[in-house]
Amino acid sequence: MSLRDEKYRVFTSSLLPGVENIIGVRLPEIKKIAARLAKSEEGYSMPENPYFEEVMLCGMVTGLKKENIHDKIKAAESFLPHINNWSVCDSFCSCFKFSKTDAPLLFDFIGRYVSSKSEFYVRFAAVMLLKYFINDEYIGKTLSALWQMQHPGYYAKMAQAWAISMCFVKYPERTGHYLLSLPLDDFTYDSALQKILDSRSPTPQQKDMIRAMKRKRL
Repeated sequence: MSLRDEKYRVFTSSLLPGVENIIGVRLPEIKKIAARLAKSEEGYSMPENPYFEEVMLCGMVTGLKKENIHDKIKAAESFLPHINNWSVCDSFCSCFKFSKTDAPLLFDFIGRYVSSKSEFYVRFAAVMLLKYFINDEYIGKTLSALWQMQHPGYYAKMAQAWAISMCFVKYPERTGHYLLSLPLDDFTYDSALQKILDSRSPTPQQKDMIRAMKRKRL
């Protein structure tokens, strides 16, 4: 409470419709606390009826804590039901630390949520894929997973489109092939193309290609 900032609370509330229990603590301050707790023996237990920032803190500690991948996945599995907004979801994913040798187990864990009926479980899967599995070893599996996502929720679709756009930035030919050859609903397809166009990474020629891929509708 000593770190609360009323102007920031109002600003954060405007970005998170439906989330009312916000104190107004800036993200860098929460990260500092999370880093300390992740290294301590006390850890962090989320209280009943937590504030938005307390959920955020729990997610960050869960992601930052150094432990074997089995315990880490178990902790993540326990935390996921508490995610009810994009901000907590994306911050949790951004703080998820693991070793390269643990990537196969983590990828399999993420795969459980690709076709989930929960909007934020699917968003979790999409954001984890875009942050950690857009690379030479996993790009094929990542693209396949992204095209399996069918959740109708806005935040799931936007994360799916975001991930697809990031795949295109790094692997334009493979991602372009998926966009042209495999079905994707209009909203996610259009959103992915727009995110690619908004990025500074694609070349002018690649952006021209993306513009030409826009679906014509009556």
